[in-house]
Amino acid sequence: MENLSTRVRIVALIVAICLPLLGLTILHATRERAAAETRAKQEIARLAQLVAAYQDRIVESSRQMLKTISQAAPELMGDPQRCTLYLADVLKTSKDRYHSIGILNADGTQSCSALGSDSSVRVSDRHYFRDALRTGDFTIGEYQIGRVTKKPSINFGYPVVGAGGKPVAVVFLALDLNDFNREFLALSLPDYIRLTITDRNGTLLARHPPEPDRLGLPLNLPQVRNAVLSSSEGVLEAKGSDNVERLFAFDDIARNPDNSIALQVIVSAPKDIIYADAHANLIRTVAAILLISLLLIASAWYGAEWLILRKIRTLLQVSGRIQQGDFNARTGMLNSRDELGQIGYAFDEMAQVLQDRDVKLGQALQELREQASTDALTGLYNRRHFREGLERELTRARRNGSNVALVMADIDYFKKINDAHGHAAGDLVLCDVATLLKNNIRAGDMVCRFGGEEFALILPESTGEGARLRAEALRKAVSGLDITYDGTALGRLTASFGIALF
Repeated sequence: MENLSTRVRIVALIVAICLPLLGLTILHATRERAAAETRAKQEIARLAQLVAAYQDRIVESSRQMLKTISQAAPELMGDPQRCTLYLADVLKTSKDRYHSIGILNADGTQSCSALGSDSSVRVSDRHYFRDALRTGDFTIGEYQIGRVTKKPSINFGYPVVGAGGKPVAVVFLALDLNDFNREFLALSLPDYIRLTITDRNGTLLARHPPEPDRLGLPLNLPQVRNAVLSSSEGVLEAKGSDNVERLFAFDDIARNPDNSIALQVIVSAPKDIIYADAHANLIRTVAAILLISLLLIASAWYGAEWLILRKIRTLLQVSGRIQQGDFNARTGMLNSRDELGQIGYAFDEMAQVLQDRDVKLGQALQELREQASTDALTGLYNRRHFREGLERELTRARRNGSNVALVMADIDYFKKINDAHGHAAGDLVLCDVATLLKNNIRAGDMVCRFGGEEFALILPESTGEGARLRAEALRKAVSGLDITYDGTALGRLTASFGIALF
């Protein structure tokens, strides 16, 4: 995997060469898709407007009918029997669009009705009735079940103006929602299109395709419901009741005098159908781009391996070995004349130089280590190394629960030797004593020159008695030395020994 970065860079370079063309292609395809989506939204919004305009004709014809009746209402209200006959004739001509027509008194009781008057029926709680009296204008109610007909309907109201110019009664029409849905279903639409008409509260009045069980229930899509109730028209994307992502367009059919939305149409279609062509074009474009990119990447990937990466891998392996200290590593690129071959040749030359220097450096380091830890005169470990060794042995003894003995030796009357025979004689004595000590210790023991004529011995895992016997043997051995300097015997040599036990 060492060559992965180089391979990726080569691939990235090739992709970068084609990137402007690929980018423009993707940009064009994306813009085309966005334009297609915009057109789809415009088309579904236009469909909502057309349906709203179609339904508005029903509302307008109802308004005109109520206006005509309201003009005759003052005279009709004085003759209930005549009023009933008149309204019954009007109802017959409506082709089953309405299932009730009547005139309501200002207190909400029936003055007369095409179905016969019933004074026990009161509608003073109906919004359309109260709004017509309050505004003096045509009003549209919400979904209701008729108190006389027991049928689902939505009522229209129109005020009857008295002599003082104030509303004294309300003429109403009850739009038959069953007939309304039959007329709604007669619209010629694709199967995937859904149409919904809601009232001022978001209650379903009509559906295409039909869902009879849903009529009279609130719109069960919170996102769509909030949008519909807060705006007169718009387009949004949301999940439908079938849990399918859909495009929704809504438009108001009619408004009440207070400018509140009375009826609204909602058109929806699955996004995957509406955007099908746009998605297909984008997928084809992206697929072509991916195919070209894959061909380029494959060519770069395998071509780079054949032409470049094998040599780079060799260079990396050799450099790694050199980094780890293996200066015998070589690339073997002596006969290659390309740039990588020349780099390989330079590597081999560099490795040879490093190998030569490593030998010399190792020798120098060994000398430095010896100088740093060895007394120059006696060849024993020096005081610094003694401290490090003692600390190390004490740590080991603590960990293992073992002993460490320390023996200190001091050559007696050493100053007299220097004064009587000179420092060269004193140095000879130190060297001979050092040699004696070094030759009479165990493997693992350490003997150091502590300073001047003082020596120290570290005896790991030694008892106090064992250390004492060792010190006594060394003392006797020192006393047995016969040292001659420049033909002169230096006399009997003694040394004092002290022991400490850890």
